[in-house]
Amino acid sequence: MRLPRPAPKTYLGTIATVLATIAVIQYVGVFFEASGELDLTYLATIGLILPFSTYLLAVVTENVAFLPGWDEMNRSEQ
Repeated sequence: MRLPRPAPKTYLGTIATVLATIAVIQYVGVFFEASGELDLTYLATIGLILPFSTYLLAVVTENVAFLPGWDEMNRSEQ
């Protein structure tokens, strides 16, 4: 089993971007009940779960043989 070695800066940037996006959506009230409020517990939970789930997804894509060739398999003949 191959384990990827991701760049920490990339992961921190991704997590910060996702958390900022969710915070803005939450503050505006698009998918949440109360607008103008932030649920910090929810954001902290997402901030803790996201790195693990992203790394597990990277491990899966590193070890599944057909995923790197997915674009070639789905190209339509033109």
